[in-house]
Amino acid sequence: MEIYSTTLWHLQKDVALSVLSKDLTDMDKNSPEAWCAAGNCFSLQREHDIAVKFFQRAIQVDPNYAYAYTRMSLS
Repeated sequence: MEIYSTTLWHLQKDVALSVLSKDLTDMDKNSPEAWCAAGNCFSLQREHDIAVKFFQRAIQVDPNYAYAYTRMSLS
């Protein structure tokens, strides 16, 4: 899922990324993938401070989720 959300980020598909983010967080708020998709969504909207908070939340949910560390450093 993180690859798909990053692909949407690169393609600048903000609506699709927003829908994906909402669907993932609605399904499971304890999923690091959901929080990273939300972070990607805010990063695309140039809301980098908020994006970092979502990536930090993904790390709180799963401290071993390397993708969140990578995205946080790029935001």
